[in-house]
Amino acid sequence: LFLLLKLFIACYEFLFCSQDYVKISGLGIIPTPGNIMAVPHFDRTGSNTRSRSEAAEEMVACNSDVPAAIGIDNNAALVVEGDKVMAVSGDGEATVHIVFKDEGTREITTSPMNPTDEYSLQWLLPAQG
Repeated sequence: LFLLLKLFIACYEFLFCSQDYVKISGLGIIPTPGNIMAVPHFDRTGSNTRSRSEAAEEMVACNSDVPAAIGIDNNAALVVEGDKVMAVSGDGEATVHIVFKDEGTREITTSPMNPTDEYSLQWLLPAQG
């Protein structure tokens, strides 16, 4: 039964999860546990005609080793200074978004950062249920 369940999950991930993007290792600049994914141009459509924000939500939902994603809009930047983070907007509207999966409910949530606020680095960590 266990092997059948693993096969079902593998087939589900292959058929329904994003096959249009690949995961690569980052530079380790943001000291967080797990494989938090960075998604540049979060507010745009990729060259594969898929919304990058939707693809990020799908990657977090379908990959148990990706507990969260940091989506950075065009004209925005994520600033990390010590244990504080903030979004900087180049046009007054662009921002940074945190996509995470609640491990208790498995629900995917996307939360935008307010560019005028400073956040604790802990805010980037996914909810643990």
